[in-house]
Amino acid sequence: MRQVANLYGAVLRQESFFNASLPMASFPRRHEIAARWAAQGNAVHVIAESIRFFKPDIVVTFAPIFGYTGHPEHQLTARFALSGIREAASPLGNYPCPPHKVSHMYYLLNRYWFMKIWGRGYDLFPWTEAWDLHGRSVQGEFISDIMIQNALIHRSQRHDMKIAQKLAVVMRNIYLYRVDPLWEYWDPFEQCPARIQKSLS
Repeated sequence: MRQVANLYGAVLRQESFFNASLPMASFPRRHEIAARWAAQGNAVHVIAESIRFFKPDIVVTFAPIFGYTGHPEHQLTARFALSGIREAASPLGNYPCPPHKVSHMYYLLNRYWFMKIWGRGYDLFPWTEAWDLHGRSVQGEFISDIMIQNALIHRSQRHDMKIAQKLAVVMRNIYLYRVDPLWEYWDPFEQCPARIQKSLS
């Protein structure tokens, strides 16, 4: 992760919360993972503290229902991020840095038709913006190639990125849904029945 962050000129802050082991069919349900995270620390506080420190204008996360792949931890990431962004903007709370309001927040959406045909599912939010994956960087490389090559460094992403490489021709865009985090709320501890969890995975 540090290597990838360096390639993007980013600063990495990494925390340690429970991470379910593959296969996805064996994952605990979303609210059960949320309870495990809460037992390990206050995820909302960690996110709010990071936002106050880094002062980002833009936050991109997964969507809170399907989460791009049906991964319950992706869904929780969105849910805790929304709460963290609101807390970061509030004058309340015990933080070393002053409040900061994020200007733009987006859900990263899986809106690819072939995923639905394969029965893998996709995010139901409508996309509001799209980034052209076949655009070129200032160095002349395709954006999709840069993203895939950088992600291949991350051992756990190699399999998925090799598939993405093959699908790059039909994956024309990255789809985003713009959110107002001060008004949108999804409960991380909302009960997720087994039958819904199964359909998501």
